Amino acid sequence: MSLDENRESEAAVGAAIKKARQLAGLTLADLSRETGIIISTLSRFERGVLGYQPSLRQIARITKAFDRLGVPHTIKTSHTPFTNRVLEVTEIVTTFLEKEGVSASNHQLVVLVVALLKFDELDQRVLPALVRLAKQAGESGRLLSIETITAVYQDLAQTVSTPCPDRV
Repeated sequence: MSLDENRESEAAVGAAIKKARQLAGLTLADLSRETGIIISTLSRFERGVLGYQPSLRQIARITKAFDRLGVPHTIKTSHTPFTNRVLEVTEIVTTFLEKEGVSASNHQLVVLVVALLKFDELDQRVLPALVRLAKQAGESGRLLSIETITAVYQDLAQTVSTPCPDRV
């Protein structure tokens, strides 16, 4: 992707955020409260300020807030299918981390997401064990590897013998 194409992509994401927010009648302060992202950062995203592209975690938080509030948006659909899958897995992992009260570093989040992208479907019953693994690694100051997460996920998924309707 060229620099100009990347700049256009950043602007498109910002424009999609702004459009959805305004159509829902939300202020930047409202969206900030829902996402935990400060107002000035959200404003820079929306205006397409050079160098202020939302991270995957931030996009996941914004789309999750819009979904929770019933706000229609096109943030995910403005990307390639692979990027949409990355956003979907990031949102799933972030939700589990938050639910378990785990504050994972960006590195741990990226490693979890990259490892889980190898699987077509995610077994929701296995994810809590991976979150605990990330939490234990973080508490001991260790960094998880993609290989470790992949191996643990495969082992745990194989131990679950009953059919699982909770796959995404």
